[in-house]
Amino acid sequence: MNFGMCESLLRHLDDGSLRIGQAPQPTQDWLRDLNLPRSLCQIMRYHWVQDDCSFSEFEVFSSKSIQADEFTPTFLSHSFLYIGDAGNGDWLAIDFATEACQPGLVSHEECAHEDGDNPREYFEPIAKSFEGLLYRIDEGRFIPVDYFQAHDYNEIARQEDSTDT
Repeated sequence: MNFGMCESLLRHLDDGSLRIGQAPQPTQDWLRDLNLPRSLCQIMRYHWVQDDCSFSEFEVFSSKSIQADEFTPTFLSHSFLYIGDAGNGDWLAIDFATEACQPGLVSHEECAHEDGDNPREYFEPIAKSFEGLLYRIDEGRFIPVDYFQAHDYNEIARQEDSTDT
């Protein structure tokens, strides 16, 4: 994950409604103790939204709301940071087990946290990297907003990548 690019894109995308800034000190301490990749931790502690808000097609949580959400511990135990929801209820998460901190959707229809499901089994990427997601938002490019749509989109992309033209 490219910290500088993420910070710059977040500030660029902020029309004043995102309230990008520092998380409250107790939330900063909590984030520091999660052992997130350094760049992701820095973004979440100092350059993330500080009010729940709409961000492109997603409802994105503030740092404090991420900390307080009931699903956060389950996601963290599988190396995901749960940061919001798609309009249909799918969970927006960052896979911090990947160097790029790949964002994606976890199907709310398929994954039942109360049954001990692993969200990783129901995760579908929506961009190759966190900064890639921010870039796509800035450019007004297509971003899947449903787990099944993301799955189909990624399948098409794999087919196109393997086709010689």
